[in-house]
Amino acid sequence: MNLHPILPLCAVAILATSGCQTQAPTEYVLQLTSATPVGYSGVLIADGKRQEIQGKTPGEFRVTAKDLSWKIHQGTEEGTLTLEVKDVKRPERIETVVASTGPNSALVGGTLIKPGMPVWPGL
Repeated sequence: MNLHPILPLCAVAILATSGCQTQAPTEYVLQLTSATPVGYSGVLIADGKRQEIQGKTPGEFRVTAKDLSWKIHQGTEEGTLTLEVKDVKRPERIETVVASTGPNSALVGGTLIKPGMPVWPGL
């Protein structure tokens, strides 16, 4: 049986376009807000690289990553710390929003964490 020479090329083209693509990093802006200023400290992990953060609200951080996770502790001040994560290319769309439960609580999450999944190791 003699195969047409173009068939192997078609097979390679199909394999190359189906599921073999890699995700490009996304530029995120993380905005920390509260009704009254509250302190925060924590870590952002972007593609395995840790960035320590701390300050008082409002706060804003830009991170470019395929995989982003965070653990941010609210200080002892009364109030609610809120984190909004947005894709810089689509600022009208909030990717994630989480809020603390008050003083000394933490915001833990990530762009690839789904309900029921374990939290990222190292946080």
